[in-house]
Amino acid sequence: MRRILIDKARRKRALRHGGNQQRVDLENVDVAASGDDDELLAVNEALDKLAAQNQLEADLVKFATSSA
Repeated sequence: MRRILIDKARRKRALRHGGNQQRVDLENVDVAASGDDDELLAVNEALDKLAAQNQLEADLVKFATSSA
């Protein structure tokens, strides 16, 4: 049992599994989105309305903004 626990601990510390990294509470992290929160909410609402009318066009807008 000890060997199983040691192997598990080693795997968790391995670099390929994120070793030496600290956990961060996302509530305390600033998002790298530029602009005002009201503007972001308005864009989201507009995308939702567009998706209700034409899902393909809404997906194209989302794709175009995510790849920019």
